[in-house]
Amino acid sequence: MKHSHLVLIGAFVLVASLPTQGAPPAAEPGKALLLGTDTAKARVLFRKIDDGPVLWHFRHSLGTKLSVDPGHHNLNVLCHFNSPGVILSVVGNVEIDVEAGQIYDVAGDLASDQQNCDVVFSKHQ
Repeated sequence: MKHSHLVLIGAFVLVASLPTQGAPPAAEPGKALLLGTDTAKARVLFRKIDDGPVLWHFRHSLGTKLSVDPGHHNLNVLCHFNSPGVILSVVGNVEIDVEAGQIYDVAGDLASDQQNCDVVFSKHQ
């Protein structure tokens, strides 16, 4: 009987430690939330906002989510484009206007010269 309780407790701990799937993103109170594309083919990482310092997410890595104050901002991103055997990293810039409580998607397209990321900014659906 004691063994079955340990198995049950172990199963509960495993399920409780799994990340929740499908939880919708939410903006912090009084802020807007930016979500960078994060797919197998492209990834948009937030680098700077309004010429401020580099936005290190953890040590020397950049993040795909960014909470910002409402208003007008200059956003600088690093776009990674993946193709078989190659990852191309280029920067992009875009001017944005955001509202508190809103969520925005930030995507990137590789410019025809392959030297820049054309940043696409839209309200999250």
